[in-house]
Amino acid sequence: MNNSNITDFRKRFIFNNLPVRGVYVNLSETFQHIISLKDYPKNIQDLLAQLLAASVLLSSTIKFNGQLILQIQGKGDLKLLVAESTSYQTCRATAEFNQMTEIDDNISLQDLLGDDAIFVATVQPENGEMWQGIVPLEGSDIAQILMNYMRQSEQLDTFFKFSTTDNEIHGLLLQKLPSDNNEKIHKRGVRLNY
Repeated sequence: MNNSNITDFRKRFIFNNLPVRGVYVNLSETFQHIISLKDYPKNIQDLLAQLLAASVLLSSTIKFNGQLILQIQGKGDLKLLVAESTSYQTCRATAEFNQMTEIDDNISLQDLLGDDAIFVATVQPENGEMWQGIVPLEGSDIAQILMNYMRQSEQLDTFFKFSTTDNEIHGLLLQKLPSDNNEKIHKRGVRLNY
């Protein structure tokens, strides 16, 4: 089978004999479609791509039908980043920002968002009650925000890495699973330090 025509894909994996699972995602066609709908400044485009990849990665770890929505809300020139991914392998994303201001490509995420920014994760099962976590924004980029959120709110050591180009977004999630034999794990060097 020739995979050269596959532009969007997700791959889940697990390490043999180690309680670490991972997910890799590459979004090209979806990313191109999203950024074609609105004239996003380059740095907002990159942030939106990363949050989109994060929603696809995290939705891969949910074991029921439904949707996962990630939001970053601020009061600066960047008002909202939102990405949604479903168990049916669909996703979408958008951003709201001040289109009257020229946004510098080198401005930090915190300066874009302004004071009192928050991160919101919403899980909506098809059958069941919605769950939502809302926390102050902690971290200087999307990966750090997500790692801090997962450590504090979900008590799961999780590592995220993103890479964006003008045409696509790559995302990686590594997550340490609960284990009965932590001593054996530490001797093998499984630590998600970031």
